Amino acid sequence: MLVQPDFNLTGLISDQSLSLINVASTVGTPVVILPKLEDKESETIKSLASAGASAVLRTSCSCKSSVSCAVTAICSAIKLTAADAILLTTSDPHVEIAARASIRAGIPLASNAAKILRDELGIVAEHSVFGGSYSVTSAPTVGPLLVNLLTSPTETKITSAVGIDPLIIDLEHSCSAAEQYEITASTPKDIDLSRPKLKTAQTVVAGGRGLNTTKDFSLVYELADTLHAAVGASRAAVDSGFVPADLQIGQTGLSVAPELYIALGISGAIQHVAGMQNSQVIVAINQDADAPIFNIADFGIVGDLFTVVPQLISEIESLNKKNNYAEEN
Repeated sequence: MLVQPDFNLTGLISDQSLSLINVASTVGTPVVILPKLEDKESETIKSLASAGASAVLRTSCSCKSSVSCAVTAICSAIKLTAADAILLTTSDPHVEIAARASIRAGIPLASNAAKILRDELGIVAEHSVFGGSYSVTSAPTVGPLLVNLLTSPTETKITSAVGIDPLIIDLEHSCSAAEQYEITASTPKDIDLSRPKLKTAQTVVAGGRGLNTTKDFSLVYELADTLHAAVGASRAAVDSGFVPADLQIGQTGLSVAPELYIALGISGAIQHVAGMQNSQVIVAINQDADAPIFNIADFGIVGDLFTVVPQLISEIESLNKKNNYAEEN
């Protein structure tokens, strides 16, 4: 089973990719496609082994962020191996890579899958469709299956024995002349590095229309800062202008699967549920006892969030102070 990793801003394999390798190890033998690294190769391979990688296909190209290069590497790896699936994350570059690799290699694609399984015929992908109303399975009839799999960083477990390194195989691959290019100028997007990335955060605090105004939405940020969490929103909150569209979670926004998801003033429309129902623990705070969000919540509080949330923040801060004091002493 091939795994195409993603890299974080520090140049290391992302937590989401390590989780992907870990999941792959439960249904097959993970073989990771790794670009040529100028540095941190030893550290990277060690982390791959800890996540469960049994082998590494090391390409001769070093452009870690090139979509075209990754597509070519995947196609070369498919020819070299007898892999029955190729797993990628749900990051924006990986969504594009999977789509292009599917077209180039002529193989099926299961996008935004919630889970992968193996039955007597091979790999099966599970999906939530129609706004989370149904769960369906899909399997390839021809060739290996490309899968963009939604994973949580907390799923990663140490699986390899200490001291056992994966087999390193050099993959004959390099970008074609048409794919080699040089970026001569770029304008970076302003990114809030004080909070975790929404797609890969372990904890997410999301707000809905129940926050009433942009000013009131600051309550979501306050709770998120207390929990070191990412901030998300429902489409209703985005349409109301409370937050930018890149924070939208749901059928027409991002899909997330954190360890903890806290929904503030979110009714729980199926379009929103489709993007967060794979969260491990869901906490909902809403003054409407009949809100659909309570149907999927593990813990629910019926009450005025402008009263409940400040109390929650105060209690968490108190616990944090106690924990910090205990660690210092």
